[in-house]
Amino acid sequence: MKKSKKNDEGHYGLTIFIAVVLTVAIHYFFISDINLHPTIHLIIGMFILYLLIAALYSLVEKIWNKF
Repeated sequence: MKKSKKNDEGHYGLTIFIAVVLTVAIHYFFISDINLHPTIHLIIGMFILYLLIAALYSLVEKIWNKF
């Protein structure tokens, strides 16, 4: 079996990295001023993170496989 030089699973890490950066930016600029319990902030942040991962995964995978 021929091994490819490129890491075929690298798009997972890239997707998560981009999603974490965007989640922190969204939370900092839009949600941090809202006076809510910290647990609610955490739940909102995790929800945003999961949505971004789901939205970005297929896009990053397509771009990753082109190169």
